Parts: sequence; C-alpha cells; structure tokens
Amino acid sequence: MEQKGYDMSTASFGELNYKNHTNISHLRRQINPIQDVLALLQLLALIIRLKPQIVHTHTPKAGLLGMCAAWVCQVPLRMHTVAGLPLMEKKGFLFKLLVAMEQLTYFFSTSVHPNSKGLLDFIHKSISKNSKITIIGKGTSNGINLNHFNPTSVSEEEKLQCVSRYNLKGKFVYLFVGRMVRDKGVVETVNAFVKINKGKPETALVLVGPFEPELDPIPSDILKEIDSHACIHAVGYQEDVRPYITVSDILVFPSYREGFPNVPLQCGAFKKALILSDINGCDEIVQNNETGILVQPKDADALYLAMEKLAMDEGIRAEYGSAAYEFIQENFQQEEVWKAIDSEYNKQISLLDTSDV
Repeated sequence: MEQKGYDMSTASFGELNYKNHTNISHLRRQINPIQDVLALLQLLALIIRLKPQIVHTHTPKAGLLGMCAAWVCQVPLRMHTVAGLPLMEKKGFLFKLLVAMEQLTYFFSTSVHPNSKGLLDFIHKSISKNSKITIIGKGTSNGINLNHFNPTSVSEEEKLQCVSRYNLKGKFVYLFVGRMVRDKGVVETVNAFVKINKGKPETALVLVGPFEPELDPIPSDILKEIDSHACIHAVGYQEDVRPYITVSDILVFPSYREGFPNVPLQCGAFKKALILSDINGCDEIVQNNETGILVQPKDADALYLAMEKLAMDEGIRAEYGSAAYEFIQENFQQEEVWKAIDSEYNKQISLLDTSDV
C-alpha cells in the first residue's frame, strides 16, 4: 500500500514492528463495557489526530469500535473485513446480541467484505443482505507469500533443532496450528490422536498456538492429556511456524468456524496433506478427496479415520499435497490479493464525491 502511494498507519492491542503503529491498550476480544468504552475513546483520539480518509478494520471487536469511531469522525471510507464470526457457535440471547453488534458494525461501515463465499452466504442468511457486503477478489484477507512459505526457506539446522527439541526423529508427525481453544477443534484433535497413538506409538502430535482460557477454554481432561502424554507437544505461540510445518506430515485443522483460514494456505504451500473441517472457508481451499480431506466438525471419529487413512498411504498424501499447492498457487498468491484490495480501494474512492477525498 505504501508503494501504491498510501500513507499508512496501524492500530491494535499491543506493539507492532511498524513505524506508524498505535497500541490501543484497552482493546480486548471479550465483551467488557468499561474496557470497550476506553478503547473507543482511544480510537476516537487517534482518528481525530490522524484525520484519515480510509479506515479499514478487521475482527469483530475492532470492527465495531473502529467503524463507530470512524463514523463519528466522518471518515469518508469506512471498510470492514469479516474474517470469522464467533456468533456462528453461539445460541440464544448471546447469538442475538452478537448479531446486533455485527449489524451495528455494518451500519457504521461504507463497505463490508467477508473473506470467503461461505461467510458471505451466512451473513446474507443470518445478519444482513445489504448490497454494501461484497467479497474482495476470490476471498482470503491477505493471501499467501509463496516465497516465504516455501520448503527451501527453512534451513537444515532449523529442522534438526525442531526434531531434536521434541524428540520427533523417526516419528510420523500430525500438526495443529491455531489458538488453543475449543472451537478450533482441539478436543477432537487430541482424542483422535490418542486413539491413533495407542496402535501406532511412533506417531506424534505437535500443537502450535497460544492457550486462551479466558475465551473458550479447553476441558480440564484434555488439558491433562496434553500435559501428560509423551507424544503430544504443545509448543505455544511461535513467531515462525515454518520449521514445524517442515517436520510435519499432515495438518489437522478441524475448526468449528472460520472465515478464510490462513493455516491451511501455509501448510499447503509446503505441499503437506490437509485435513480440514467441512465448513465455509475450509471448503474453498480443499476439494474433498482431491486436494485433501474434509470432515464434519465436532466428529472425532471421522477425524480419526481421516488421520488414519492419510498416515497409511504416502502416495495419497503426496497427491493431495501437490494438488493443494497447485490450487493455492493459482488462486491465492499474496500479490494478486493485494492487487484486488488496491482495486477495491480505488473503486470505493471513485464512488465518493471528489470534495470528500
């Protein structure tokens, strides 16, 4: 965007290695009226100071507060990307509350952009059919950098360190990457792996990602299994996931809900076999039994069968991995996604009265 002539600034909770970044210290994922009001005030102060012509938000909470602040400050272009909806796993009053919050975000926005077709269909069915809601390009929020996510980008020393640290030499490695919460399918992944490992002790499960007990906690029995099982390795958040992808054989990603997930793109770029949930976003990356396997979410038995099937057939793993790579290369390269985002910015700018820009 800077190369295209935009003057960029970023804002989020926490620090970011970028020259024009602002830490919105009160911004949190959880609903917290006091923190939310304080975060809104921080965003208002930032927008008043920067006087931007475009505000583009991501994630539900940052979207609601960011779009509200931009609307109050009369920012001409207020764009929101929907990359996942927690409300998809909620019921009753909480579902209605989150739908209302999402509708409010869309009201404050001048355009709304789900990052997958499945997510767009869900929004049209359950939240809003407003014409301002459209997909940019073919989906995904940022695409995949195939130069960065490439087997040659990981050194032999990095591979050996990873194998040695977690005793993976000679092991068949299942990989999970994501937040360690229930709705990412961690429970089903652990249960399916434990069942496999009983018959195949030469297998290992590597779990990459932070635990978030305050949001969607994993049951205590699963936590105990993760902590005590000799072949399960929870490595926490990793700045660079590429060494873990390199030493793995299969990605297991049985999430309950997604927008358009990045992890399967990253592992597919390494030509790894993919097992994903049959949900929106995931089914736009994997065609079942062609570029990977899709299983019903929350079904540990189906996940077990898929994990067992791919472990037993190296030829199918290689076939699925190569097919996934070709599909990702053709449809989701980062440069093409960036072009689509830039094109959407230009489109939205052209719709404004010239006095507003």
